[in-house]
Amino acid sequence: MKNKILSFLFSAIILLSIAGCGSEGASPVSNPTESSTLSASELSAEISEAERIMELINNIGTVSLDSKEAIESARSQYDNSSEQVQSLVQNLDSLVEAEKKYSELVILEENKTKAKEIEESITSIGSVSLDSKDSIAAAREKYDAAPDEIKEIVSNYEDLTKAETTYQSLKENQSKKQTASKSTSDSSKKSSSKSNSSSSSSKKESSKSSSSSSSGKKESSKSNSSSSSSKKESNKSNSKTVYITKTGKRYHYNGNCNGGTYIKSTLSEAKARGLTPCKKCVG
Repeated sequence: MKNKILSFLFSAIILLSIAGCGSEGASPVSNPTESSTLSASELSAEISEAERIMELINNIGTVSLDSKEAIESARSQYDNSSEQVQSLVQNLDSLVEAEKKYSELVILEENKTKAKEIEESITSIGSVSLDSKDSIAAAREKYDAAPDEIKEIVSNYEDLTKAETTYQSLKENQSKKQTASKSTSDSSKKSSSKSNSSSSSSKKESSKSSSSSSSGKKESSKSNSSSSSSKKESNKSNSKTVYITKTGKRYHYNGNCNGGTYIKSTLSEAKARGLTPCKKCVG
């Protein structure tokens, strides 16, 4: 490239010399890129400046984040030169390409920094427990708010989805344990109540039996009859059809209560699951 410019300069000087030796009044040779005439020294100076600018552009080399100063220097020299000099710069495209590449690298670096912040937020979740709700939500919020070009370079996104899955599983297990514990507690209370009732009844019957053997026999017979009747009523009540939902906390006597979608069950099963009566249709 430098040889081409030197060749152009040499040809221009020869033409200027010939023009100077011509007849008086002959027109001097003009630079094809200019309407005004140039002397050999002026043309030489412009070519030298153009060469210097081209060298600055060539010295940029492979563009990196460290190329900012070299690119800005070449651009400044080019923009501050005359139109004649700019027209002689043969590698302007290389400068434009370097500027574009540098801009892309800067944006990429900024995206990496933002992606790293999201990665650190995900890493900070640590070992997932029932106390991880806030840290998981914060990491998810940062990730979802980021543009796609940043999301694409977040390296530990799978860790976030695994943390969310693990946390949800822990919550479901806790809910099942609480339901089972409540059911066991209710059953224990019922069993204790029945035992106390039976003990009290037994004491009364024993007292009556001591007063009168005959009367005791009659009372015992009545007690047995009453107990049998009570059990039948209890069994009937527990087998009563009720309506429940898979995830609801109430049982209903009315299958259309509140316009819900219900499945049939028995009262005993509903109570065993810890469900409580609907205040509207059960009371």
